Amino acid sequence: MERSEDYMAKHFSEVKRELEQPDGHMAGIGQQLKLSKEARDARNAGRRLEDENDETDLIGTVKKLEDLIAEQRRSNERIAREMRGMVSEMKDVLEKVEELRNGAADAQHQANQMALMGVANAQQKAGEMTIKNVEEVTARSRKVIDSMVEESKRRIERLSMVTLPDRLFYYCKWMAVILVLIILVHVLWGMLV
Repeated sequence: MERSEDYMAKHFSEVKRELEQPDGHMAGIGQQLKLSKEARDARNAGRRLEDENDETDLIGTVKKLEDLIAEQRRSNERIAREMRGMVSEMKDVLEKVEELRNGAADAQHQANQMALMGVANAQQKAGEMTIKNVEEVTARSRKVIDSMVEESKRRIERLSMVTLPDRLFYYCKWMAVILVLIILVHVLWGMLV
C-alpha cells in the first residue's frame, strides 16, 4: 500500500513536471495555456487518492488520470496548431498592412508630385495672365497716350489758326508801311524830278 502511494506521488510529480515543461514544438505556449478543468479535476482526484487507501480505486484513478493527461496533451497540441495557424494568419495580415502602408506612401508621394506640378502650372498660368494683363494695360496706355498726342496736335493747330490772323495782320501792316514808303518815295521822286 505504501509502495503504491509512493508510486502515485512520484507519478504525480512527473505528470506535473511534464505539464509545466513545454515540448519542443510547443515551446512558450505551455506556460501560457491554463490547465483545463479536466486537469484540475484530475489533480483534485489525485489528492483524494492519496487520502484513500483503496488499491482498486487507485489503479482506476491512475488509468483515468493517464487518459486525462493524454487528452490534455492532445488539447495542448490542438491549441498549439491553432496558435501556429493564427501566427501564420497574423503574418499574412502584417504583410497586407505593410503593402497598404507602402501603397499609401506611394500615393502620398504621387499626390505631392501632382500638387507640385499643379503649383508649377498655376505659376505658369499666373505668369501668362500677368503678361497678358500687362500687354492689355500697355495697349490701353498707348491708346490714351496716342489720343492725348492727337488732342495736343489739334490744340496746337487751333492755336496756330488763332494766331495766324494776328501774324497776317502783322505782315500785312509792314507790307502796307513798306508800300506806303515806296509810294511816298515815288511821289517825292516824281516831284523832285
